[in-house]
Amino acid sequence: MRASKLINTLLLIVSLLAVVCGVSTFFGMMVAIVVGILLRTDSNWVFIWIGFPLSGIFAVYWIVTRWEYVKSFMSGRGGW
Repeated sequence: MRASKLINTLLLIVSLLAVVCGVSTFFGMMVAIVVGILLRTDSNWVFIWIGFPLSGIFAVYWIVTRWEYVKSFMSGRGGW
């Protein structure tokens, strides 16, 4: 029974991290697309140097600002 609870907790942690990373990557790429349009370029450097670092910053920002939610989610209490 205890191993099952540990596996469920790990799956919850991975799923929350996947959602946060996915949404952050989406927003980071939207910013990179706007920058690419403003600079009138379709080069990959816009996505590599702007989009991906920005997505990491968004993910860290969300986790830090919502730390109470992350802790309660990881402990299995389901968030707010």
